[in-house]
Amino acid sequence: MSVFLVHGFRWARNDIRIHVVLQEVDNAAPNNLMSGDSEEAMNENFRDLYPEPMANLPPLRFIEPLNPNNEKFKYPSEPYAFVADVVMQSEDYIDVTKTMNQCQIPAAQWDAMADLRDILAKGEKIGWFVVHNGDRELAKQERLEKEEHGVRCTDNEEDAVEVRCTEL
Repeated sequence: MSVFLVHGFRWARNDIRIHVVLQEVDNAAPNNLMSGDSEEAMNENFRDLYPEPMANLPPLRFIEPLNPNNEKFKYPSEPYAFVADVVMQSEDYIDVTKTMNQCQIPAAQWDAMADLRDILAKGEKIGWFVVHNGDRELAKQERLEKEEHGVRCTDNEEDAVEVRCTEL
């Protein structure tokens, strides 16, 4: 089970499906955007379609909530996913205040997320969200990827927090 702290916005699953079909994003699975192939395909598609905002953003992550005990929504058909420019993952807890203070979002990046949100999910809030994903296999995969691609938001090793931040 993983807990994610993400900076971004919600994107409705139906809008995701429509986007993938209309834009012919062949390698993206609209019901599983967290897979590596889907995430890569969506980033490539966004760079082609929305070059201006994407120029000011790091590679986006698509984080999906999952409660395997929820009978109403069975994975992978939760009603939305999060489009995120900053992601922190933990298997136990996240110090939200500390993370937010250590990883300040540059104005250009915030504006780019707002532009992208207006295109994809007008009216959704941009902010920090705590997202629970109970997929145990995903937790293992994400932990390995974090070790390879994590970026520190502070130089102080003791207080360092692994997140995906942009270096603008």
